[in-house]
Amino acid sequence: YLEAMLLLAAPLFLIHSVKRWTIFSLFGAVVASVYFLIMSGNFPDAFIKGQGLTPFKINSEYIIIALLCGAVAHLIYMRNHLNSVVFQLLTASIILTMIAELAFTFYVSVFGLSNIVGHVFKFFSFWVIFIAIIRTTLLEPYLFQEQRIQERTDDLGERVKELTGLY
Repeated sequence: YLEAMLLLAAPLFLIHSVKRWTIFSLFGAVVASVYFLIMSGNFPDAFIKGQGLTPFKINSEYIIIALLCGAVAHLIYMRNHLNSVVFQLLTASIILTMIAELAFTFYVSVFGLSNIVGHVFKFFSFWVIFIAIIRTTLLEPYLFQEQRIQERTDDLGERVKELTGLY
């Protein structure tokens, strides 16, 4: 749920400033609440050994898929605020997550093929997000700056040659 809601809300951060401590505190409170519910035994069962998935788990996966559909629609709506490569990668990541969530509705054993397939798709989803965010927002600007510095160095070298008469 948290991942789906974050992906649904993420495009808003393209046009609105983010109050990091507010967001961090909100997510911290949600995680602490869920942890407390689980540890106190008040969180609904998702899997019962010998029976399989509970209706809570299956319905939750379908709700998450619906939230992810909304995330794709929101991303499409906000695509003008994104680099086209980042847009394509984030869309692909969300689709991979949707496939993973769908696979999680079918498993009958925690060691079953459907559960493994879901986790493999989840892994690739996170890998694509890594590529979209880390590579395009951290690596590419440095490569661009390196190229600009090289061009300036080449221009400076040519200028020095012109001024000194060295050819």
